[in-house]
Amino acid sequence: MMEQLFQIIHHRNVLLSERVNKEIPLPRPSAYDDIHICDELRVTNGEIYGAIFDVVMQHIFQRSISITTDYEKAVHNVTKKKLPIATVHDCFFHFKQCLWRQIKTLGLQKLFVDDRQVRWCLKTYACLALISEPSVIDEFQKITNFVDYYKGNFIGRQVRNQRRRAPRFPIAMWNCISRLDQQLPRTNNSNEGWHRAIHPGE
Repeated sequence: MMEQLFQIIHHRNVLLSERVNKEIPLPRPSAYDDIHICDELRVTNGEIYGAIFDVVMQHIFQRSISITTDYEKAVHNVTKKKLPIATVHDCFFHFKQCLWRQIKTLGLQKLFVDDRQVRWCLKTYACLALISEPSVIDEFQKITNFVDYYKGNFIGRQVRNQRRRAPRFPIAMWNCISRLDQQLPRTNNSNEGWHRAIHPGE
């Protein structure tokens, strides 16, 4: 297992060094070391990750270490123990993949694909990864504040036993589907226009 890992690490570094030498002529291309643990190893166990890190640390010489993972908690835990000086980042692709899996779990996949507005709304959560860290909670709070407003006014906040309080405006009052079926107007814009016409000064 460890011999296989070392061969993968060595092969990956050789390929990267060749690519750097060809495309980026630098005096010290060896500073751009890249260690990649292939999925073929099927690593999920924290103890195995620990053994892997022991091998990796024998071939790391720079002081600044950055590790990108795919949301494996075992990697996070081992990194804190074995490489406390390392900066750990989670892969943005896998971050979006987590959200996409939840979208499918909630049965929103078709709506996400077919409806551009729904897609834009759900993608807003992924965009939180693209703003400064101190701003993330504030921006998320803006989203949740709007959801809270919607619950209180139009849906009803959830209480015990999966029940909801009565919203300020009952669903039957603002839902438009029956008016669409009957080809009735959804707004009172015509009345508002008539009112402005006879009371232009107001």
